[in-house]
Amino acid sequence: MSGIRQRRRALEVGVGVLLLVLALAVVLGNATRPAKSSTVNPKPSPSPTTTLPAKPTQSTVLIELRADDNTAAGSILTGVGGSVDRSVWLSVDPRLLVEVSGLGTSTLAQAVSDPSLNVAQSALSDVAGVQIDGSWRLGRLAFAGLVDAVGGVTVAVPTAVTLGSSSGTAKLVLPAGIDHLQGDAAARYVIALSPGEPQAVRTARMVTVLQQLVMSLPIEAARIRAILGSLGATSESTASTEVLAAYLAHTRSNLVSGNSTFDAIPTLPVIGSKPVAVRIDAGRSTKLFAATLPLAVRTPGETSPVRVLVQYGAATPGLPSGVADRLASAGLAYINGAAASGIGFAASQVLVPDDSAAARGWGDAVTKALGLPAWDVRSVGHPIVGGDVQVILGSDYHP
Repeated sequence: MSGIRQRRRALEVGVGVLLLVLALAVVLGNATRPAKSSTVNPKPSPSPTTTLPAKPTQSTVLIELRADDNTAAGSILTGVGGSVDRSVWLSVDPRLLVEVSGLGTSTLAQAVSDPSLNVAQSALSDVAGVQIDGSWRLGRLAFAGLVDAVGGVTVAVPTAVTLGSSSGTAKLVLPAGIDHLQGDAAARYVIALSPGEPQAVRTARMVTVLQQLVMSLPIEAARIRAILGSLGATSESTASTEVLAAYLAHTRSNLVSGNSTFDAIPTLPVIGSKPVAVRIDAGRSTKLFAATLPLAVRTPGETSPVRVLVQYGAATPGLPSGVADRLASAGLAYINGAAASGIGFAASQVLVPDDSAAARGWGDAVTKALGLPAWDVRSVGHPIVGGDVQVILGSDYHP
């Protein structure tokens, strides 16, 4: 009997252990099983998307101050924006030679006298190779109104100067030293060009005073817009008042924060010209624009005609005659490159930067416009300085 009881006892213990193991398995299984969500049919999370940052841009405006004879007292090519947001101020010599459609070669000062603001803007854009988005032209009265709107300007007069009025009767004497000028006096001070005074000195006055004016404008574009609307008929712009006000607000912000740069567009004297004229220094200006307005540098396209730098390599009488008109009729921009380095080219040359289909197309368009053979097109393997295509007209070209 005792043996039977011992076997029964062992069986009961084994069953108990088995039940204990099963219970532990259930507990552990529940602990490791993911909890059921209380949400019914949850919506899957949307796939992440990548938003590409907007490409930086540069906006440009040509600011022109017009004298009482309607010619340019000074012109400044300005820009804002870029990869590193800053304000760019590039002074332009009003004696710069440009090509005006229908009028031929003239100075920028003469181009500014045209009633259309687009004339000087387009002519400077072509010769400089920079996209200019708009123009703002200020006559003496409008400039004076702008000065009064911000409460005047403070100037440092190096030597005493006597300023005449537009009629030549009333005179204004400014003593040497620091002076605070109101509207009319400030406008006359900036516009005046004393006998023997270099144009660069007048341009420097204009830049200094104009930058001070912009920094004195209100922060809000809406208030700037109100000032612009009060300047009268001698303030003209190709841009709307809203766009110009926003541009000036952006420029003001950069000037106040010190994010600005100033330079002059490089030029070279035109030997023998009377009155004195200058032409753009293509090599140095190309480097300047690449450093200051890289996003505004023109490339041929729907809104930017191919720029053709034309040089004359033969002494054929009347050689330049009609070249600009022929190119313009073909939708090409003429750039006067003056004489080539050396006279005596028997055959004309049409030089393009590379062998790409686009460059070859530019060259073909030029040969057709000027009546030159297609084999005159040659690739030089580097960018054309001063234009998109370079043409050297030889004795085989007949005007």
